[in-house]
Amino acid sequence: MADTTIPAPPGAFSKLIGFFHHLEEGVIVGMLLTMIILTCLQVGMRSFFSSGLEWADSLLRYLVLWSGLLGAAICTRQGQHINIDLASRLLSARWLRWLGVALNLFSTMVCAGLTWSGYLFVKSEMEFGGDASLLGLANWQLSLIFPLAFALITLRFLIIAIKSALGKIQAAPIIPGKV
Repeated sequence: MADTTIPAPPGAFSKLIGFFHHLEEGVIVGMLLTMIILTCLQVGMRSFFSSGLEWADSLLRYLVLWSGLLGAAICTRQGQHINIDLASRLLSARWLRWLGVALNLFSTMVCAGLTWSGYLFVKSEMEFGGDASLLGLANWQLSLIFPLAFALITLRFLIIAIKSALGKIQAAPIIPGKV
């Protein structure tokens, strides 16, 4: 079973990375709990009082977006991102390693492009977007997850590619079930 989880470096930096990982997971758990509570509250209020919180549906949409993209970043860190099994039965372990490096570098470039697109989107929202949309926040502030999440995913794919090229981890993104 290949381990593609990005191991933390030793020392104080390791503690900082570990703290960041726990923070990342805590934020997503908090968002999921908020979504569950808010959804139940909305259903209850609509069922029993024929009303609801005016802002709740918009907040829930943004929470789904943020938790989905943050979840994708966590999955990339843990090596649990979507994989396609195409060559695992045809290539030797050595070739699979280098194919994994190439695919991780390709994923890095694609995610870097998505980061840039997210940045351009947020920039255009800043210039042409409307005023405050939800809880006093502007649309561009609520859309910051696009460049931030894709930048994090880009960095993680790059780290996986470098570490697998150096033989520090075994990463072959085309082999599901071996992650």
